Amino acid sequence: MVEMSRKLAEHLKNSQALDDYCQQEFGKGITVAVEYANTNEVPDINSVPYLMFYNAGKVEGLAKQAEYSCDLVVGVSSEAAGEDNYVVTDSEVYILRSYKLASDIIQIIQQELNNYKNKKLPPKVFQVVFTGEVDQAGRLWTALIHLEWEFDQILGPIGMTDF
Repeated sequence: MVEMSRKLAEHLKNSQALDDYCQQEFGKGITVAVEYANTNEVPDINSVPYLMFYNAGKVEGLAKQAEYSCDLVVGVSSEAAGEDNYVVTDSEVYILRSYKLASDIIQIIQQELNNYKNKKLPPKVFQVVFTGEVDQAGRLWTALIHLEWEFDQILGPIGMTDF
């Protein structure tokens, strides 16, 4: 499962579209981590924007289909972007800047994962929940992405799907 997470993490870390967006909005590239030891380590407010892979898993056996999954956390801060808390549309609708930043990054991630390996491994499930503020100061905001893939199972020495 580490190998699957590593390959997907490297694919997103090397995404030109994701880097361009993060450079434009945050003045730096995205921090990407696979798993974490505890909440006092990377990723944190100093790592924003960040993407963390965790909960990688698989289901294999005698069934015809194999299922792989993993979760991601997207971390942003409008403070890190040096902007006001809200984006105001022409119609005077107020959109929380952190929500917009996370949403924009998630859209890029979805496009990049749909295009991964020449569009041969798009996730079957791409589920997102904006979890909101995760620190009392209101500086760090997160969203969760749950991903699932389903493959025809290959039994034998070449058994795992090559992410």
